[in-house]
Amino acid sequence: MPPGLTALELETDRALLQQIYDQYEPRMYRVALQVLKSSALAEDAVHDAFLKLIKHFSEIRKISCKELEPFVVIIVKRTALDLLKQEKRLTALEDGWDPPAGSGPEIETAYHRLVELIRSMPDTYREVLELRCVLEWSNKDIARRLSLSENAVAVRLMRGKALLQNKLEQEGYGREGFGI
Repeated sequence: MPPGLTALELETDRALLQQIYDQYEPRMYRVALQVLKSSALAEDAVHDAFLKLIKHFSEIRKISCKELEPFVVIIVKRTALDLLKQEKRLTALEDGWDPPAGSGPEIETAYHRLVELIRSMPDTYREVLELRCVLEWSNKDIARRLSLSENAVAVRLMRGKALLQNKLEQEGYGREGFGI
């Protein structure tokens, strides 16, 4: 079922959106996947594209059947390109989160600060980052524990890592401070 379907008041609008979803979602996903090269991001793009379609549904009703497919493909392609631009701006941290090689109180202090920062993040990101980076759980185990899809876990990890990196940079650690 497309996102936001309950936001449409008329049953005929809901039925039309469901028809659009059933007919065009696979094509929209393929287009988004071609642009983004990531199934999780492609799913996000399709979801966001449907939210845009719902927001402007009064215009959708006016489009002929023949013009509808190119219209939804353009919407999802633009949405995917926007996500791609956003992803290029956010440089994700690498997966290796062990304290940097070496020893001493500076390394240990920096690592403990990293854990503190993870624990201070919003729950949506804190939970997955804590399980992945501190406890070293797999995405599959995290998904099972939090009742999420593996794709949702991957997206939350990516976004959480980007937020964490911003916090680290604000504190002056930078990438080299944690070997990331």
